[in-house]
Amino acid sequence: MNKTNVEVPIRCTGVAAVLLKNTPSGHHVLLLKRAGSVLRDAWCYIGGGIEAGKQAWEATLREVREESRLVTVGTP
Repeated sequence: MNKTNVEVPIRCTGVAAVLLKNTPSGHHVLLLKRAGSVLRDAWCYIGGGIEAGKQAWEATLREVREESRLVTVGTP
């Protein structure tokens, strides 16, 4: 049987990041309480949209930086 590889483009407009911290007592997950109009007062992971012309990894770093202030040194 002849198989043909077909590439399927993946298009997405958003990113999500789950930040974990390994401690002696186990893993901890960072959740943030939403303050905006969307999902107000809900505990959520970090997430947001991908700006035009940007890559998903760039959007992820930007969202982590904006929402947690944890990424500052050595990032664009």
